[in-house]
Amino acid sequence: MVPLRVQPDPLIMMSSSPRCQEQHRFLPPERIASLVCDPDDPYAIELALDLGGGDRTEAHDAGTAGPSVGLRDAVDRDQATLGRPQAIINKDVDICDLFVGLLWERWGQPTGEYSSGFEEDQLRGDLDSDVRTAAPTATFRIVLRDDLDRAFDLLLDGDRGADVELVRERARELTVPQLTRALENGNAKVRELAVSQLRERGALTGDLAVKRSEDTSAAVRAVAFEAMIEQGLTVTAGQIRKAFEAPKPSLLSLGTEGVDADQVILKLYQTLPYEELRELAADWLSLTGSVAYRALGLCHFDRAKEQIRRDLGDRFASHEAGWTAGMREKIGDAVEQFDLNKLRRYIRSQFEAASLEALAEHGDASDAGTARRYLVESDDPETRRHAVTVLGRFGSSEDVEEILRVAGEAYGDLRVAAARAALALSPGADGAATDILAMHSARLTALVLQAWEQLDIDEVILPVKDLLRDSDSTVRVKAASFLIARLPPERLEEVLDAYLEGYHYYNVVCWVDRALYAPAPLRDLYMARLEPSGFRSEREW
Repeated sequence: MVPLRVQPDPLIMMSSSPRCQEQHRFLPPERIASLVCDPDDPYAIELALDLGGGDRTEAHDAGTAGPSVGLRDAVDRDQATLGRPQAIINKDVDICDLFVGLLWERWGQPTGEYSSGFEEDQLRGDLDSDVRTAAPTATFRIVLRDDLDRAFDLLLDGDRGADVELVRERARELTVPQLTRALENGNAKVRELAVSQLRERGALTGDLAVKRSEDTSAAVRAVAFEAMIEQGLTVTAGQIRKAFEAPKPSLLSLGTEGVDADQVILKLYQTLPYEELRELAADWLSLTGSVAYRALGLCHFDRAKEQIRRDLGDRFASHEAGWTAGMREKIGDAVEQFDLNKLRRYIRSQFEAASLEALAEHGDASDAGTARRYLVESDDPETRRHAVTVLGRFGSSEDVEEILRVAGEAYGDLRVAAARAALALSPGADGAATDILAMHSARLTALVLQAWEQLDIDEVILPVKDLLRDSDSTVRVKAASFLIARLPPERLEEVLDAYLEGYHYYNVVCWVDRALYAPAPLRDLYMARLEPSGFRSEREW
């Protein structure tokens, strides 16, 4: 069989026989016995011939490879042998040095103990093989491609190969009755998919939303409350707060993502008129006062901008004083029972973050000075994140040094916001990107490469090629995906050849090799697999 330049991968599942594993070395091509196996699938056969370099005879008798046999050839050869066809070829499986399984449309038929002849081939002598684990998922993928209704039933029945994320890609094709039935499923992710789709289509009725607001999944409850708010049903901030205080302990809720109750309350407050929001936002000590203030700035900025800038100017001292005076009128000296000294720092940071978010969304150049002050004086990550975002819009090149310092020292969303701001204020191949790349962060590297996507490739190709040797494997993959997207095949091949001359990493060679040499059907699958960790993704693994 002709050696392939394409790197081995589960899409073309290869495994050495026990004989080859014991030798722990590669055999010369002329001594490798190989078996090409397909589940009687014309697409797989066509692909096998393409990989082999010609027709079936040429693929088997190529001078650069050892003896090779196909599944159908083995059965034809021993057609007089009694027994099931699978048993006939098992002796070829047992002696082959290289097993290549090609799948396209079919997983194959059950053979008794195994889910298909292909699985039996692969598992002889290797009962813990990844193929046995992958078999149910492979079967589900094929069913999903050909029969969405059947695949959805498998998902609802808890089939071990069913994957809700695969179904999500075709969720728009599901009917409302199917989605409604899924609301009662024991899988929280299935219920989340169903309730989200119903809400998106306007088919999540008020009664269904109210019922799902008590779901064991926090993600489902969040969608339900948002639907209730959109439909004008009676919902209070207290209800929402209570719903997300302590998730019900249930196995059904394991694995669901936590929900920020303030984000749901914000959606409620964004439906309220200005005067009502202003009254709610005046409550300094309330858990939701800062949320109301946030809605005020985001939804009614033109009417609230003077108050927002004034409050930021005195760090909300007058805002707190107004609340204290109002409370003193209501309860007299009992107001002193509130130990505001312990709470002031936290409460103030919530209001400051809300105000700066409004400036980042609706402010102007006059707000840059305020943002600089808070970036330096505040120690609250959210406040600083919104401050650096304001500077990214309205700052100047003089702010870049401080913003880069923040990017180098901070973590999470603040670090990302600082990198974005620095790139906006100092763009190009020679701007802030150089300092950001030196931080060796996969997420920040993605931001740089996304910014460079608009530049001529020759302006940035040298620093990107340097990233191919970064110590972080995810950084290397992002750089490789950038070059794959930007370079024509002939230039990409030049990059690969030059890269191989020095020290190099397998994951870089693997991805570039696949992009260049994999046959069209496999290349599309490889590139789809690369996308989630490529340069357009900020994923850090």
